[in-house]
Amino acid sequence: MAIKKVQIIPPNYTDIIHPETQADITTYSNSNSGLIATNVQLAIDEIDTKVDTNKTDILTLNTTVGSVAMTTTAQNVKDAINEHETQINVLDAKTKPVYSKAYTGTLSSLDNIASNVFGLNAASTIETIFKVLVNESAVPYLFGGSKYEIEEYMSSNLYKVQIAKTYGIGGIKTRICSNGTWTEWYTIATTAQPSWITATLQSGWTGTFQYRKNQIGQLEFHFSLTAGTVANGTAILTLPSGYYPIQAMQISAYNATDDVLGSSFVMRTDGILIVRTGGNIETGKVYSGGGIVIC
Repeated sequence: MAIKKVQIIPPNYTDIIHPETQADITTYSNSNSGLIATNVQLAIDEIDTKVDTNKTDILTLNTTVGSVAMTTTAQNVKDAINEHETQINVLDAKTKPVYSKAYTGTLSSLDNIASNVFGLNAASTIETIFKVLVNESAVPYLFGGSKYEIEEYMSSNLYKVQIAKTYGIGGIKTRICSNGTWTEWYTIATTAQPSWITATLQSGWTGTFQYRKNQIGQLEFHFSLTAGTVANGTAILTLPSGYYPIQAMQISAYNATDDVLGSSFVMRTDGILIVRTGGNIETGKVYSGGGIVIC
């Protein structure tokens, strides 16, 4: 028996109503969905295909992240994130507090930065770092100028280290508090180069030999000398105490008279510069050079 399909069109109604339930008959408007299908059945099939495709992509991504990108002990995204969060919390717990503040006052008040500058209870500042931008209000200033920065590393209220740094001429100074008693400030570096000192020459030698200590305590020197007596062991000059090298060493020199290299002297640990046999030194010739020696 054949089934006849009919269309029912009510008066003044332009849409077509289908009495049957077959999805491949019912039309579907794809103008907003982006689908290709033009009836309900094809639209359902098309959506089902897209869902299967997206599911495959998600599973592939999970495998990739789990087996390739994981550098943590955990091998899935959720546990890896939790693992990193735990590590961050551990680092936060180990990080020491750092306090920073500008301060105007006297240098003596900086003996107790926690209480005098930050108003903190000393007992609560164990293993703390303080950074204070100081505008000293009374002379004599630590660096000759009133403004500088102090960093304090505090292991307890009785044991501290302070490092003071100036932004102008002055350099870096430090002091230590041991069992509640501060040492004097002492300089560990300066921003201004010290002046050259001219040595007194001996044994008929003439010319110039200048020396100084740099900001980190090394002996710097330069010279242009005309040879006098050249017998083995002849003393050319003697540096003062505090400028002695920690070990005897050869000082190379350029023979400016003959325009050749290969000449040398010896600087002894008592600060005496001497002539040595084999140093290629001749009376009347000019020798120049320079260097840095550890004192």
